[in-house]
Amino acid sequence: MDETSMGRPLVVTGDGRLLDGLLRLAAATGASPQVVGRDEVPEVRRTWATTPLVLLGDDCAGPLAGLRLPRREGVLLVTAAPDEPAVWRRAVAAGADQVVSLLADHELVADLLGACADGPAGAPVVC
Repeated sequence: MDETSMGRPLVVTGDGRLLDGLLRLAAATGASPQVVGRDEVPEVRRTWATTPLVLLGDDCAGPLAGLRLPRREGVLLVTAAPDEPAVWRRAVAAGADQVVSLLADHELVADLLGACADGPAGAPVVC
């Protein structure tokens, strides 16, 4: 990751199916997420404090928790089994605000990605 990735949503997963679904939602909303695979989880440190949204695949919750990053808002654990107690334990350990299912909660995820695509309000342009 480099400085150009700051301010972009962050997708952290090594699950190809989950990644495909998240990237489709991102494309539909105009968001351009930074993607970090399972083997690259330590790279998350670089933009952890500045990325507006972290979509964390359940497959990467353990490795991310191991980094012991400071708690922050805007971290969602994305899983196929949101009702399993083990998933919630991993979410808490990783610092996730919410646990979501991509299938059941796709509208919420799309709204959050869309907010990232809109970005913060900029200065007015005078012509």
